[in-house]
Amino acid sequence: MQKERRERALTELRNRLNDAAVNARMSQTQLARNARLSRTTVWNALREGGGVPSDKTVAALAEAMRLKQAERKELLDLRRTADEKGQAAVVCRVLGDVPFEADCYVERPEVAARHPWSRTAGGGGATGTPPPSEPAAISP
Repeated sequence: MQKERRERALTELRNRLNDAAVNARMSQTQLARNARLSRTTVWNALREGGGVPSDKTVAALAEAMRLKQAERKELLDLRRTADEKGQAAVVCRVLGDVPFEADCYVERPEVAARHPWSRTAGGGGATGTPPPSEPAAISP
């Protein structure tokens, strides 16, 4: 049941992205250029059988196609429903030696798991103090 729901959400996400690209009269190459994504990333996001695109990819494509805010939110909601784990992790890279200055981004759990200081949404804070150039995690 849950798997079917995720598959339906992913199919709907791809259909909406493809329809928006047609309405915007943009090729995948134009989309990639305008969204500042690789053509492979765009191709994988739009093709049947590709993995679930990241929040960043969906947001960049929506921005490139100049979709309304409500449409962008719907696409991101579909993407999150389609995500296998249903969770995101916040990964941060500490900037310099000043506390609380960090470059943070949301990452898929399977990718974030490779970062020793990451935590999935709802988890606790980071353990240990990472070196300045290493990623640190915060709870969203």
